[in-house]
Amino acid sequence: MLAELGSLVRQLALIALMASLGEMLLPNQKMAPYMRLMLGLFVLASCTASLGRILTRGEGLPLAGWDWSPPAMVGEAFSPGSPSSDARERAWYLFRKRLGQQIRSLVLLSPEIREAEVEVVVDEKKGSLLKVDIRVEVAEASPSQLARILARVKETVAGFYGLNPDNIRIEVAGR
Repeated sequence: MLAELGSLVRQLALIALMASLGEMLLPNQKMAPYMRLMLGLFVLASCTASLGRILTRGEGLPLAGWDWSPPAMVGEAFSPGSPSSDARERAWYLFRKRLGQQIRSLVLLSPEIREAEVEVVVDEKKGSLLKVDIRVEVAEASPSQLARILARVKETVAGFYGLNPDNIRIEVAGR
């Protein structure tokens, strides 16, 4: 925590130095309010990023599953006239993996779910989601509570991805 605070102080000092140099380099004072606004935004971003790192505890949700910026192999796999079936298979693997990470993140939003593993089946011709298999570890719950938890998870995933609930299978680990 002290290292994070030290980093924040260094960042703020650097921003203050940039502000003073920027104001001196401005040709006229009409641009000074805009310069202060931009540097104020940098200060705000720096403080909130540091505060977020300080307050974050434990393992967060895997946000990489929500990052849809395509790596080079995806562009290569789907470029017109690309004969590389290996590149297409890698791209579909990446798609299934990221979709599984998204669904896992969605399932882990339920406070009773401790851990989840997700496998997805995708129709590669249409690019649509066909089936989802979810394996979960659930906190202690009675059978009726467990049924409600699993029904809520299934309903959430089905609603979020537009799936038929019959195409979602949830297995509870250890039961």
